[in-house]
Amino acid sequence: MATYGLRTKTAGGLSQVQFTTRLPRRIGELVTGLSDGSISVPEFAGREPVYQLSAVAGTSIGFTMVPIISIVGTTLSWTFDMPAAYRASARVTYGVLG
Repeated sequence: MATYGLRTKTAGGLSQVQFTTRLPRRIGELVTGLSDGSISVPEFAGREPVYQLSAVAGTSIGFTMVPIISIVGTTLSWTFDMPAAYRASARVTYGVLG
């Protein structure tokens, strides 16, 4: 299998930073809305899934208002562990390593 990645070198040609495996690949993104939910992501099968949670434009997200994200198998789920009045929609960007 070929190795892909990023390699930077100093002006003198010495290796400075080298990432040759397990770089993240973005698969998609979703907006959670204010209710619990889940989606199936077949690309997670046999790989290491990753995600990033961020605020939806125009929405302020405090520590207590973000949904809890979980990944089991090929299912990405989100749940809110707070009353509906304190929930804020969040953007979840998801992908895999390698």
